[in-house]
Amino acid sequence: VHQDPLGSAWLQALMQYLQTAGFRGAIARSWQEAIQKLAVQSVDLVLFHWHHDHWDAATEARLTELEQLPDKPPILVIHHQEGADLPEKVSAIATQILPPLSMESLLEKVNSLLTE
Repeated sequence: VHQDPLGSAWLQALMQYLQTAGFRGAIARSWQEAIQKLAVQSVDLVLFHWHHDHWDAATEARLTELEQLPDKPPILVIHHQEGADLPEKVSAIATQILPPLSMESLLEKVNSLLTE
């Protein structure tokens, strides 16, 4: 779910790389859109930039919904709060948890995960 206009160019570059590599992807503008795309299996990977500093009932509900989807793709979580623990629900759905990485390193991780 993308709501940060400053990261838009970075996300567009990542999306272009993934699509050039033959993977399916989309940038969701809302949780509802993200869950819909996952339900119809129109993406190959979920990538979360986790930088929330508070946990609310809506986030909990959406993550529970995501957790319950059958046949979900790999879920990468980039954890931006050094020294802070991820909520248990986030850790439970994550295929892999990564620190912030350069674009090149992230692309290597994504490619490795999707071609296993």
